[in-house]
Amino acid sequence: MASNYKSLKCNCCAGSLEYNKEKKVWICQYCGNEMRREEEYDGLYTIKNVVKQTLVDIAYGRLDSAEKNLSECEKIDSSYIGTLIARLCFKMFTLTTPGACAPGASKSLIGQLKRGYDELKERDEAISTEEEALYEAFEENGDAFAVLVLVFDSLGDTVHRDFAENLLDASAVYSQTLNESLLNYAMNSGKIEMADTVLANIDNIDCKKAFFLVINKYEDGEKKREHICRIIGNAGLVPDDRYEIEQYLQTSGDSIQTKVCTYDEAGKKGASASIEYVIQYLLAYLDENTELLKKVIGRFCDSKPNDTELYLLIHHIMAGHTFRSASEELGTMAEKGMFIVFSPADIDTMLTRKDLKGDEKVSFLQMIKKWNVNDKTYDNVIGRYLTENSDAVDVRIQVIQELLSSVKTLSTNTVTDYVLKCSADGERKPEIIRMLFGLDLNLSFYRELLSDYMKKSPDDPSVREEIITFLTDLGLQGDPETVIEMACNTSEENLQETIEYIQRMTNNGGRFRNDALSTYLEKARDHCYHSQIIKALYSPAGRISPAAITNYVLFGKDDGTKVQNLRAFSSQCSVPLGTSGCQINHLGHTITCSLIQGYVLATGDSEPTAIDIVNMMKDAGARLNPVIRADQTDMKFKKYAVDNKDALGMLSRKLCEDNKVFSFLF
Repeated sequence: MASNYKSLKCNCCAGSLEYNKEKKVWICQYCGNEMRREEEYDGLYTIKNVVKQTLVDIAYGRLDSAEKNLSECEKIDSSYIGTLIARLCFKMFTLTTPGACAPGASKSLIGQLKRGYDELKERDEAISTEEEALYEAFEENGDAFAVLVLVFDSLGDTVHRDFAENLLDASAVYSQTLNESLLNYAMNSGKIEMADTVLANIDNIDCKKAFFLVINKYEDGEKKREHICRIIGNAGLVPDDRYEIEQYLQTSGDSIQTKVCTYDEAGKKGASASIEYVIQYLLAYLDENTELLKKVIGRFCDSKPNDTELYLLIHHIMAGHTFRSASEELGTMAEKGMFIVFSPADIDTMLTRKDLKGDEKVSFLQMIKKWNVNDKTYDNVIGRYLTENSDAVDVRIQVIQELLSSVKTLSTNTVTDYVLKCSADGERKPEIIRMLFGLDLNLSFYRELLSDYMKKSPDDPSVREEIITFLTDLGLQGDPETVIEMACNTSEENLQETIEYIQRMTNNGGRFRNDALSTYLEKARDHCYHSQIIKALYSPAGRISPAAITNYVLFGKDDGTKVQNLRAFSSQCSVPLGTSGCQINHLGHTITCSLIQGYVLATGDSEPTAIDIVNMMKDAGARLNPVIRADQTDMKFKKYAVDNKDALGMLSRKLCEDNKVFSFLF
């Protein structure tokens, strides 16, 4: 039966009343008096029920039915407060429900909504007795009160909104769409208790939408993690939902505990975030939290990652994760039975790190053994560690011992390169060489190692003597053969074959004549020089002819080593660099001149290289001012340069300017 109230104030002290939903009474906020207000029949029972049904229809998106019920209200009493409120709610939801408002009708609807709300305010800024009686007739219908809360909040009416909210039991809202809006309202308003109530109503919410709303808006803490774990079971996540999870991991300010919880729970449901996000936004913050670290790695393993994802993680572990983290990560991966093939590059990366101690690197190598690293990988790793790694000697000894314990033999190149090229271990180099030859090596492959070492030894005299003694005791000896003609006739097609042959001959003990490189520089086909061959033929004790120097200066490629090579070559030539004669073709003229003059006119090198080479020649005594012969005419170099200044290349002109060729005093 419908009712209204005779009093809006406490009948004891006239204080303000507040409705208590549990006791279903009104309590005075001043004296605490409890009242069940006297009711009297007002004849509006039917319209109140129709108003309530209108709001319930709105709550469930049944706008057609809601419109019919609203029409019924209008017929009964269009001026009734309930009709006015139902009208406001219907128009508001028509505006905000996608597709409900006809195209072009929104502006008119907004005007109607504004006029209706103005009418409500004209009646009473506060809550009237008539309105209270209306809400009493709703019998605590959660859907109806939720509609009121959302509509009044959208209108900015805090008085009506708060009154309706006080009567709202959020656990009794059964419309999924309405619960979604109510949850947004609670989140945006900071009403955590209401949000918790809605989220607990798990059978009547869209769990997927609620899940994403929780991770993005709910305040961080244990309660948030509880909601995530409870809701996600009914969220129906699919693999593509990982993009939302990744966005959350990247942008959220939540604690690492909450982020791990989200990643783990989403991963269980098939929405695993990409390993790039796991590495950057989870693993990077878990060095001190073993439990969470193992959970993340375990979830990653259970997600059945592809090879690209797996080896990206392995690379990051080897490249930057602390020993503590890496131990837990690799241990978890072993427990999960992950099949891993460690690449030489990743092991090299770990071994070059300066943040790891020697025993930690050794432990790393021992962990890797769980996956049976093959001999070829070990050979590559050992070779690079022996010759390229810059660890302290004590650390190198530790690591080399561990590496060698994993192999029975090594390739010839690995051993030879260390003996001939590496001096990083100083006085302890003989100790490492003894370790190397303690393996099962075929000594016939090292017959000429002693001769090569005596020729190219990088070590101090005392170390050199000890190593020579050791190699002699092994019985190593031999003489090399020459391959100079083959090198001189090399073309691009057979370059690799030639280089491999030279290397093979060198590895077998081949030794070149002192003028081998000089011959190559003089006779190489089309003056086409290859840096690998130059490197192979160069000897510190070699002899370089002036013609060879001239060819290399004029035709050698500027490959980054030219200045360095030229410095070495010139020290082996009897003629000062730059002073030997040469002949070039320049601007249609045949020029006979000194090497420095020809180089300045015709160089195709880079500016830094050209400047360095010219300076080297000048330091050796070469000068630009001597007379040159252009075709059949003798003339000063300056005259030729000045006459052809505009035709000179930019670099040639700069070299002339730098050396004051155009100056009056030159």
